[in-house]
Amino acid sequence: MKKYLSLVSILLLGFYVNAQVVKTEEFELTFPAEPTVNEQDIVTEAGDTHLKMYQLMHDGAMVLFVDATYPKELDVSTNKEVNKKVLKNSKNGSVNNFAGQMGLKVNLISEVFVEYKSLLALRSIDGVGRYFAQVYTIAHLNKLYSILVFSETENGGKLILDNLVNSFTLLTI
Repeated sequence: MKKYLSLVSILLLGFYVNAQVVKTEEFELTFPAEPTVNEQDIVTEAGDTHLKMYQLMHDGAMVLFVDATYPKELDVSTNKEVNKKVLKNSKNGSVNNFAGQMGLKVNLISEVFVEYKSLLALRSIDGVGRYFAQVYTIAHLNKLYSILVFSETENGGKLILDNLVNSFTLLTI
């Protein structure tokens, strides 16, 4: 038991040694290192969507956080069934995009809806070739927040995702 606790302590210390806290008016998230930030606008039939993407490589895994802003009149979090579809479609689009870039097939391993404060969140694991895509997504008002970890091992990706999810705070509830 002591060896296990020592290993977990070392891994957590490694996660936070070079930690970079990103705080906006809407959320706070602690990355294991400084991410690169990219922004883009996407024109859709429902209106313009703004994406802000934070990305980094950590312990052999690609970490991506997406902060998507939809038109103000789109509040996907009020209708539970619409919310579920938005969360699933967002996750599927991100994972399929990753898989498509490498010509790999996606296989769902697990997908569960969980509660974040009073909001619905989706947590999933997909196999992408020999890789694992682990995603945690929340929609609130006209915002969508997705934490994605693409890793070579399921446990390694889970540890990184758990640390990110535990550090994520939605400030607008």
